[in-house]
Amino acid sequence: MKKIIAFVICTVMILSLVPAAVLNASAAGEGDWTTYRRPSDYEPAHESDYAPNAGYLYTSEGLSTVSPDFTGCTVFYTVQTKDKVDVRDGVFMEFRIDDFSYAGEEGKADEWITVSLWDKQNLEPGLANHGSGICALIRGTGNGSATVHDCICTEGASFAGTGGQTAISCEMDSEDKEYYTFQVVYDGSDYSFMMNGTTLQTSKQLSNQLKKVSEDGEFYVGITFHSTVAGGTAALTITQFGTDEQDARTPAGTDSAEAEENINVVAEIADPSTVPEGQPALLFNTAKTSFSADPAGSGIELTPKGDESYHVKAIESNGFFTWKIRPSLSYAAQDFPVVGMMLRNYFANVGSVWYCAGDVLAAGGDTVTSWETYGEDNGYYEIGDDEYVLVLLDLTDLWEGRINALRMDFNGLSAGEEWGEWDICYIGMYRSVEDAQKCGDDYVAAIRGTDETEGDATSAATDAPTEKPTEAPTDAPVTAADDTGAADTADGAGTGAGDEGCKSVIGGCAALILTAAAAAVSLRRKH
Repeated sequence: MKKIIAFVICTVMILSLVPAAVLNASAAGEGDWTTYRRPSDYEPAHESDYAPNAGYLYTSEGLSTVSPDFTGCTVFYTVQTKDKVDVRDGVFMEFRIDDFSYAGEEGKADEWITVSLWDKQNLEPGLANHGSGICALIRGTGNGSATVHDCICTEGASFAGTGGQTAISCEMDSEDKEYYTFQVVYDGSDYSFMMNGTTLQTSKQLSNQLKKVSEDGEFYVGITFHSTVAGGTAALTITQFGTDEQDARTPAGTDSAEAEENINVVAEIADPSTVPEGQPALLFNTAKTSFSADPAGSGIELTPKGDESYHVKAIESNGFFTWKIRPSLSYAAQDFPVVGMMLRNYFANVGSVWYCAGDVLAAGGDTVTSWETYGEDNGYYEIGDDEYVLVLLDLTDLWEGRINALRMDFNGLSAGEEWGEWDICYIGMYRSVEDAQKCGDDYVAAIRGTDETEGDATSAATDAPTEKPTEAPTDAPVTAADDTGAADTADGAGTGAGDEGCKSVIGGCAALILTAAAAAVSLRRKH
């Protein structure tokens, strides 16, 4: 009996030396990691913007993610710590890329892997209003060499590159899988950041940002996949995690989650004859016949107006929004290759459009062309104190396949200035430049209260500007905005293309004309 009592006492004494956190974690059986979809999927205004979440499980190698089926949507998800980590203690993380659909051969901006230190749980690097922190964007081609772009994101502002680009090389195993290490060291005053043993170029700038976001040094640690091409795959294994290389351990746990089912259903391409002659196949205005939720912009704010136009306010000098077509509305870019955009009192003059069709579901790569408002190719109208410009873009030779989305970029804006605000009356996709011009003329004529437009509008040229930048801008990585290409499944997803195709153009230009005629509010012209 004395031996038994002694054994119990000894056991209690030993257990008393074991930290309570270890006992609790062991008892719960859960690990420290989980996966997230885009934060926009958790907001009521964007519930229809769906992309399946990845699954995960713990193995002897560590925490492994399971790629969902991304058919009909772009690759995007994050694996992240469930709780914040005190980065002042240091961070050492090693992870292996098990599967990733590299689409390009030069590591362009349309595909990346991001390591993030973030102050919010559901992050989306590149999208405004979803948190603050730092990012290391890894762009590569899966061959063991890559470039890391240092980036900062602040609440209420868009993704901003620091200008730092650090070339790194990564270990490749016998199956040609990449291994990366991310390390943070804090010296009591400043942080330093390393990827694969190489210090990031703007480490000092990133350190200042991190200290500005959190005085206590606590952040979520996450890794995000993103590619703009439809139907890709992405999976990784976090093999080591700790405060430094000596402290790092293999992540362990018994919890798991299956990859979510992909419920995206994209209709077959509609017969163009379902769209009446002269009408737009797809229309962007506050009637929202081609999309569900109000568009979320980055660097700009869009507010619906009573006349079915959107009022736009510049927050930064370069802002954009994405118009994503709901999957039940399928039209071919070859059938409706012309974009007509009517702007009211827009004085910044220039912009660009990222056109997404076929397998391309989000802005990226070289699917981009520029536009300007006051060139001879466009229509210009004066009505009282307001100026209207019809921007015409002929994308005939630039895109093909199903029309998925447009990202409209507005450049050279002046936040806070008078001309930093304007209206988007509508955007439409047409068979020809002539159809787009006629629709614009009719819209303006309805506002004037007359059908006589001759002499007030410039004639539209048959060819809109098609010069393309040589590469995507690297200082403003593509997001998804909730822009980044998950297919919309609301209101009619999975139904026949014919019926939905007719619904998408109900009224067409006629509806625009009625709207224009009823509009009673306009901006004062700004000089």
